[in-house]
Amino acid sequence: MFHLAAIFALIFLHFTPLKPAAPESTVSVELLPADTFDDKNTAEPSEAPKVDARAENVTREADVVQPLSPEIPATKDQTEEGSSTSSAPKTEIKSRAFVRASHFYASEVLKNPKSKGTASDLRKLSPEERMTQLCNLEAMEQVSRWKTRIKADFLVSYAMADTRRSGQKITADGAAVRSKGHWFNLKYSCQVAASMEAVDAFEFALGDEIPEAEWDAHSLPAGENFDD
Repeated sequence: MFHLAAIFALIFLHFTPLKPAAPESTVSVELLPADTFDDKNTAEPSEAPKVDARAENVTREADVVQPLSPEIPATKDQTEEGSSTSSAPKTEIKSRAFVRASHFYASEVLKNPKSKGTASDLRKLSPEERMTQLCNLEAMEQVSRWKTRIKADFLVSYAMADTRRSGQKITADGAAVRSKGHWFNLKYSCQVAASMEAVDAFEFALGDEIPEAEWDAHSLPAGENFDD
């Protein structure tokens, strides 16, 4: 069952993710090089190997992703934080690798009978805003399912930098996602289906935690702070 609150405040880009799926409903992911989001990289991606992305221990987490080159080892530290690409402050995304999803969830939330009204309202938005809402919902679901200890409940796609749109593709290089009262940097690339009711390609990289002292400057609201 899905939470009714999953998409109750579209105008604030505020979504509550689905309940964790059963073990067999996992996100298949693949480690990608950092230039995956470059506009010049338009080649069709190869089929991602099916792997279990819900593992919680170090041994299983190392199997979540597959390196595309020897320069990016598929280790726990690499998949969760990556390596620094600059000498920028803590709020910068430092991951050199992105996670590619092979299953998508935004349409499942919108098709739930409890979300009928919200789905109808979504269709009334401008195409660009509608795409952004779909991609933000997808981002929260993907991050939460990638690491079950993450409970994403709020996302701001333009927190650190404006989003970019090219056709049906949204690129958010400066997004921020909230989990358990903490904010984290996030990058994502999202391809919206021609129907404008689903996502058919999604990649993301989760970055460092954003210090609380910087929240106000980026309009990041505080939330309930709880840790499992």
